Amino acid sequence: MSSKKGNFSNRADYKPVQNIMKQMDAFFQESRKRLNAMVHEKTFQIETEELEHEFIIKALLPGYRRDQIKLQTIGNQLRIAVKEYSYSESKDDKTGEWNTERTAKQLERTVPLPFVITEADIHAKHRDGLLTVSIPKKKIDHQIIDIE
Repeated sequence: MSSKKGNFSNRADYKPVQNIMKQMDAFFQESRKRLNAMVHEKTFQIETEELEHEFIIKALLPGYRRDQIKLQTIGNQLRIAVKEYSYSESKDDKTGEWNTERTAKQLERTVPLPFVITEADIHAKHRDGLLTVSIPKKKIDHQIIDIE
């Protein structure tokens, strides 16, 4: 006695379900790739140096233009942010469908200093992929607190 078991791939009534499953699989595979890229994405390198009269902050930003870099002061912190935009377009030769992808990425680093920074204090220059920021030191009043 033989029993006939249906094979999903041979049944016409399961084709729509198979197509949806394939699309879901492709979606999750692409999502995993993007998430993996975001998690392993590196930020840019910075170096700080304290001199007698100023702090020097250097950020290595090869490939970034001056208009992609933003400096911002937040109290006693200097925030360095860079934005990158990309656009790609491709055509599927089999289906004739066009696929466009736009991405925006922002990387940032924050450097704390022992005094409040104002925009007037900062001198910044960007040459050959190196951002150099100099901030003059301010006198800091220190108070020692007695502990009982």
